[in-house]
Amino acid sequence: MKRKTIALLAGLAVSTAASNAATIASVNFDGRTAVGNTATDLNWTVNGVADPGDISAFRVSDGGAQPLFDGTALVQGLFAPALNTGNANDSWTADIALTPTGGPTVTVGQVRFDYWALSGTPAHQVAIRQADFVVSLLDPDDNLLESASIEEVENWIEDGGGTPVTLNFDTPVDLTEPGTYTLRIQGGNIFNNYTGNHTAIDNLVIAVPEPGVAMLGAVGLIALLRRRR
Repeated sequence: MKRKTIALLAGLAVSTAASNAATIASVNFDGRTAVGNTATDLNWTVNGVADPGDISAFRVSDGGAQPLFDGTALVQGLFAPALNTGNANDSWTADIALTPTGGPTVTVGQVRFDYWALSGTPAHQVAIRQADFVVSLLDPDDNLLESASIEEVENWIEDGGGTPVTLNFDTPVDLTEPGTYTLRIQGGNIFNNYTGNHTAIDNLVIAVPEPGVAMLGAVGLIALLRRRR
């Protein structure tokens, strides 16, 4: 039991530190304008990279532009491709441009956002609908550098919001090459066949975890528990 407690608290320390990662770029989509498949007028907060600008949605199946929902108040503050991503249907991708501005090296290792499952109208959220997500980082020549994925994320609507999702690269990447890197997000029916819904995201954060802080927290908790045994 004591070993399980140590492991649990160590994991909690790592998780808490990761959630406090240094932010490189973030956007909450409030006030955004939807023009076809593109979200414009995004109020980015950036640190070490240029403003990424607009974000566009495309279908994975054929690469075609996928329009965004914009007809109801519910989706005004979301990035919501109008694509039913369940019942063996498609998934969407969206690229974020990351151009280092010089100075200290920028490192990308974590992507966070809130997942919303929407009805087809979309007038409301739908209960306990699942989605998969993949995030990938490509260099200025479009070579894949790192990726991370998560399956079976459920959106519970009891709290009236999205489900927090965090994906960490196994190895954070330093953006040292000249040019623009691409952070690619894929959402929807990727690995599994789910009940249909429309997959939207909000509160997007691109960051780097602080493993030193996480490790210190975990070591401190383990040492404390061992002294009490």
